[in-house]
Amino acid sequence: MDKYYIVAFIYPKPGKEEALKAEILGNIPNVRKEKGNIRYDLHELKADGTKFMFYEIWADKAAFDGHLTAPHMLAYRERIKDIIAAPTEVGIWSAVDVSV
Repeated sequence: MDKYYIVAFIYPKPGKEEALKAEILGNIPNVRKEKGNIRYDLHELKADGTKFMFYEIWADKAAFDGHLTAPHMLAYRERIKDIIAAPTEVGIWSAVDVSV
C-alpha cells in the first residue's frame, strides 16, 4: 500500500478569514479520528493569514477517498461554500525521501 501525501490550499474570501479558520478548526478533530488518517496539520500564511494549507498523510487511497465522502466533510464543505474564494487546491504527492 502506498501512503497518500496531500497538500491542500484553502483561500477565504476577504474578510472571512476568521470565519473560515473557525470552521476548519472545528472539523479537524473529526478528520483526525478517521480510519487511515496519519497526519492532518493546518497552517496559515504567516504574512497575513489570508491562505490556509493542510499537510495530510493517509494510509492509502481508500482512506483518502473515505475522507472525501465522510459525512462531516460533506457538511463542512456545505458550511464553507460561501466563505471561500475558490475551490480548494488539492495535490496528491508520492514520497521520494521522507523521514520516519
